[in-house]
Amino acid sequence: MNNIKGLLLIGFMVVIASCNLDKLLTFSFTDKVTFTIPSTVGINTPFSIPTPPVESQATESFDNNDTRIDLVKEIKLKSIRLKIDNPSNQTFSFLNKIKIYITTEGKEELLIAEESNIPDNIGNLLDLVSTGDNLDDYIKSDKYQIRTEVVTDESFLKDIEIMATMTFQVTADPF
Repeated sequence: MNNIKGLLLIGFMVVIASCNLDKLLTFSFTDKVTFTIPSTVGINTPFSIPTPPVESQATESFDNNDTRIDLVKEIKLKSIRLKIDNPSNQTFSFLNKIKIYITTEGKEELLIAEESNIPDNIGNLLDLVSTGDNLDDYIKSDKYQIRTEVVTDESFLKDIEIMATMTFQVTADPF
C-alpha cells in the first residue's frame, strides 16, 4: 500500500512540475501598427488597406524571457484591439465587417482575426476574434505585413486613423 501511495505522490509531483514548466515557458508581447481607412471607401464593397511593415518586438521579448527564436514552438494571436485615433469623435459604427491578414517574405497570406455584424452602438474600441492559428513562421521574421479588409455600411467624410494593438502568446520548447 505504501508503494502505491509513493507512486501516486511522485506522479502528482511530476504533473505539478510540468504545469509550472509550461507557465515558465509561456509569455506575451505586443506589436502595434497604425492604418488609415480612406473616406472614399464604398459602402458594402470589400476594400483592402495595407499597412507599413511591422517591426516585431518578438526578438526583444524572447531575450527578455530568457529564450531564443529556435526554442519557440508556437506563437498565437491572443488578442487584437482596434482603436480609432482620429477623428476623435468617430466610432466603429461605419463598419459591417473587418478581416486582418498577415504575410511575410516567403509565406502565403493568412487570415488572423475578424469581426462581422458590428453593432451601430459600438464605441471607438473594437476587439476582433482571433483565428487561433500558429503564427510562429510569420512573427519570427524581422518584419511582417498586415492587410486589413473592410466592408462598411455607412459613408464618412474624413479618413479614419486606426491603431491596432496585437498581443501574441509565445510558447517556447525547453529543449
